[in-house]
Amino acid sequence: MLNPIALLLISALSLVSSFSVAHGAVHGTGHYDVDVVPLTLPSDQVKALLPEGLELASEVQAGGVPAGRHLVLLTFGYQRRVSPRPVPLWSWSYHEFTATVPFVRFTGGDGKIFHHLFRLYLDHHRAILAGRAYGFPKLYSTVYTGTFDFGPRRERTYDLTSRDDGSNLIRAVFSHEAAREPRLLRELPNFGIVSEVFGTTSAPLVQKSAEGHWICADFLWETAEAKGFPIDATVTSHVEELGYDAVYRTEGLDRTPWGAFRMSVDWTLSTPRACPRPRPGS
Repeated sequence: MLNPIALLLISALSLVSSFSVAHGAVHGTGHYDVDVVPLTLPSDQVKALLPEGLELASEVQAGGVPAGRHLVLLTFGYQRRVSPRPVPLWSWSYHEFTATVPFVRFTGGDGKIFHHLFRLYLDHHRAILAGRAYGFPKLYSTVYTGTFDFGPRRERTYDLTSRDDGSNLIRAVFSHEAAREPRLLRELPNFGIVSEVFGTTSAPLVQKSAEGHWICADFLWETAEAKGFPIDATVTSHVEELGYDAVYRTEGLDRTPWGAFRMSVDWTLSTPRACPRPRPGS
């Protein structure tokens, strides 16, 4: 069984979401100002990020991912107006980093596609607690951000540090033209590819709770009217999941499929639900 805190949260969130919103029960809404950095890593490295019971479904990835590699999506952002709907019992704002392996499925299952969050860092205790109902692996961290102009270029930094010892976890540097204005995401080159993940028809999230139970939820990016622009990104990792002292550089979405970009977007998140692992042939 799920732990008592998770059961209490699920019961409360299910009550809040008993109303119908956009043809379905919706737990939460929010707005995310976020820099998205897609990485294409060796498949064996990405496999190690999955819990037992999940496997990569690399063959369904969109174009631009080389053979023998799989996507990992990093987001560095600031959440605003995070609230249950239609009854806004609270409204939270906080920094949040996420790391996701998209396009996975149950081993020996029916082939249904999911996305799996393998790490989240944020600076809000109550949001961490709420995430336990979903099986989200949220960890508390400190986030430092900065913005610097160098002539026609603007550089922004996003530093994650441990709340325990102050050590560096992940550092990201984003660069773009200082005068660049946001435009509709759907107008950006190559956005049609990444919309398979960042869209209102994206696959469900699947997580494994600490007790070993599978939990699913629908996270929907409202990208139809969202705005953003391409960015160049450099990410330095000091965590095991992404490799100690590993450095990743990604060009903007306008120059390469699965390139980096910034977006300002609304989202909705359903209530968590039990997601039993299907048996072969079921």
